[in-house]
Amino acid sequence: MLCRFGIKHVMYTTTLGVNEDCKRHGYYDRIIHMDRDRVLRRFAEAASRGVRVVQQSMQYGALRAHVGSTGPAILLVDATLLVCDLCKHNKLKAEFRRCFGGSYTGHYILVVGFRGSKLLYRDPALSPRLCAASAPRLLRAHRAPGTDLDAILVYRDYR
Repeated sequence: MLCRFGIKHVMYTTTLGVNEDCKRHGYYDRIIHMDRDRVLRRFAEAASRGVRVVQQSMQYGALRAHVGSTGPAILLVDATLLVCDLCKHNKLKAEFRRCFGGSYTGHYILVVGFRGSKLLYRDPALSPRLCAASAPRLLRAHRAPGTDLDAILVYRDYR
């Protein structure tokens, strides 16, 4: 979609395809065969469609530098681990998961800035408000199994 609107971006991921380790998650085992071909095709076509994909994880310093000077970043996170420090969205669920375990819920957020040690982000599942999380908390959600550390750096100079 970013390409369709002429928005310059770069995707970072640790897995160019489907992470077969995710089969052990009950929800994904039933649908992984449907995703595999689609995802592999998308990665194979990426360069010809103008999408730059880098197979490595995005380091926190690079993420912060990008968001601070170049544009926002889209991060895949485990939604059950992400808690907003401002509105406390998801706090109870995250505490239960921390204590008792739970399943992965993949979700994209848009990191738009930082204030002190907090990363500021927008969550499309919530009303249009700004959320904040400490870097360790947000990075724990981003580095959770199942995310493949997917990150898309968006550049402001897209027009």
